[in-house]
Amino acid sequence: MYNIIEALHQNISKEKSLVSLDDKLYSRFYLNPSSSMSYSNIDGSPIGACIKQVWLDKKNYPVSNPITTYNEYIFEAGKLWEKWLIDQYKSMGIYLDNSVKIVDNELGISGEIDILHKNPENNSIEVTECKTYNGSISYVSSEVLCTDKKPPKPKDSYLLQCVTYLLILRKYNISKINLIYLDRSVSKIWNHKQFLIYLDGNKIYYDTYFKNKLITIEEDRFTTDNILEKNQVLFELLESDYVPDPDYKLIYTLESLKEDHSKGLITTTEFNKVMKGNKDVSEVCSWRCAYCKFGKNPETGESTCLNTVN
Repeated sequence: MYNIIEALHQNISKEKSLVSLDDKLYSRFYLNPSSSMSYSNIDGSPIGACIKQVWLDKKNYPVSNPITTYNEYIFEAGKLWEKWLIDQYKSMGIYLDNSVKIVDNELGISGEIDILHKNPENNSIEVTECKTYNGSISYVSSEVLCTDKKPPKPKDSYLLQCVTYLLILRKYNISKINLIYLDRSVSKIWNHKQFLIYLDGNKIYYDTYFKNKLITIEEDRFTTDNILEKNQVLFELLESDYVPDPDYKLIYTLESLKEDHSKGLITTTEFNKVMKGNKDVSEVCSWRCAYCKFGKNPETGESTCLNTVN
């Protein structure tokens, strides 16, 4: 008889494939990889999260723009798809663990890895970060997938998140993260997309398929040094209790709105509202600006997101 009870005991008692080498220290700020930040080497423009939004978040300021029911549906859909992917990894025999919490006291970063798994080609350990998107919306799918002339690219915030994880995972001899996009609308099976992200020194690369060929793309706008430098600035501001200016614009003219929309800093939905006359340009703010999330300081009544430093 196959002793299922004993097998269950051995399974739940086995050593974890990855255990964090650090524990969180008391009274210390830790940054989350999903709020990673950088500045472009090319034009100095902000990339990723807004430094003021992260500052306010770490200072536990009250959120004035709460998550909506629609957002909750998207989050739940993401959880369901992640569970589906975990089940697929298990059936393929490559699954090791999921929801692995890791901390790096030297970098001041803590996060949770979606999936830890083996690469059956060389038996190395890799990580998968699972993201979902609505592939039935053409402008969304074109950004993730590609056009005839433009190769696919990951969303900046997701790329920064994966790179930040890679900085932590160096000490665990894990050097590659698979960023998997799953089309939650299931409009086309080929709308699922994979980016294999890795580092070479402080440079960032990712492999993906473009026109049925595997290509390698170097991220030339920022390096790991850019991310770490901005993190250090944020730590200094947190320790000194000095609120930073927001990275993204709070007040727009029509010209600046068009410019930032072309850079992907303004959503197409907001842009179209203004262009169709359904919304005044003065009511638009960058979707990565702290103003979209935080409201007023409950003690002073002052706005927590101003163009000038409080």
